Amino acid sequence: MEKNPFILGFLLIILFVGCKPDNSDVGEVAPTKNYLANLKPLPESVPVAPTVPTILVWFDKHNGHTETYANRSKQIDIWNIQAGVAIGSFWCGSYAAAAMRENGYKHPTAPAWSPSWAIKSRKVNTPQLADAFTVHFNGRVRHVGLIREPGEIKSLTSEGNSNNNGSNNGDRVVQKWRIHKTISFYRWVN
Repeated sequence: MEKNPFILGFLLIILFVGCKPDNSDVGEVAPTKNYLANLKPLPESVPVAPTVPTILVWFDKHNGHTETYANRSKQIDIWNIQAGVAIGSFWCGSYAAAAMRENGYKHPTAPAWSPSWAIKSRKVNTPQLADAFTVHFNGRVRHVGLIREPGEIKSLTSEGNSNNNGSNNGDRVVQKWRIHKTISFYRWVN
């Protein structure tokens, strides 16, 4: 019999709803309904964990995703459909659009194929997190990805339909270092 996580969660809620803490063995009194009024703020010296931009978490979640067939997998097909690109098409622009859309950033409207990212008014010289980058070949935009870790001479990227072998039609999501003089940057993040 298959376990349904919804039913298991529901049963756990039912189990714990009626339970009252019994702290008699430690000499404490169970909290009252107004226990929030008695809470004191944390001292200012308590360190707070740094926040990680959600797009970095998204990049990590999808890093290494690999095609199951030529330019296809269940996830890649979803990205292509959402980006207005035909299933089975090159999907670098669809990956970049999904990353931006799912993290609340502006991105090209459909179709989000690689040339649609290279808008002259959005071109910048110095990259920042989540900027789009494009690779040109024979005078045309052939590939797009996003900046994960900007640098002065080279930047770490997150890109779909790529690989680490230099192919112009890879089969996975990768993170790779790209030298700035070989790519162009476009700022879609406000």
